[in-house]
This record gives sequence, structure tokens and C-alpha cells, in this order.
Amino acid sequence: MWKLMMNQDINKKSAWINKKGICLTPSVIENEVVTCARQEGVGSLFRYWSDFWKEQGKWDEETLGNRVNEITDVLRPHLQQHSGLALFRKRLRLIYGCPGPDD
Repeated sequence: MWKLMMNQDINKKSAWINKKGICLTPSVIENEVVTCARQEGVGSLFRYWSDFWKEQGKWDEETLGNRVNEITDVLRPHLQQHSGLALFRKRLRLIYGCPGPDD
């Protein structure tokens, strides 16, 4: 019934799309509080990422070395498959719908 109304009655469709009281402003939830303004959301994101990177700075040398080794182990097989930057750039230019690198 609802689908039929949406397909046949432009007024019903318009009323459903433009419901009053709906806020489409992007929001962020921080400590169970939803931000209502863009500035508040940006502030929440800034605090989150600042705290995140501060925590990363607390790694000791051993932990940091272990993390680097883990990432290297995952990436090494993929990096060895490529013959170099020239081949990568050549293949990148062959991708349609994607702007190539500026020369």
C-alpha cells in the first residue's frame, strides 16, 4: 500500500520526503551526547583523533617495533609483486574514468 502511494501520489511522496522536524545535519555521538551543530561535530572528531594519536605515542620501542614488523609482513608480498614506479604509473594511465597523474 505504501509503495503504491509513493508511486502514484506526488503529494504523498513529497510529504514523506520532506517530513517536518527531521534534522539532516551530520552529527557525531561523543560520550552518549549527540552533537547538534557542525562545529560541535568537528570538535568531537578533532578530540577523538587527537586522543587517538596521543595514545599511539605511548608505545615503547618494543611495541612499536612489533607493530612495524606486523605491517611489513602483511605488505611485503604485495610490494614484491610490483616492478616499480614506472610500471605503476603506466598502468595507472590505463584506468578509464580516473584522471592520470600530472607529468
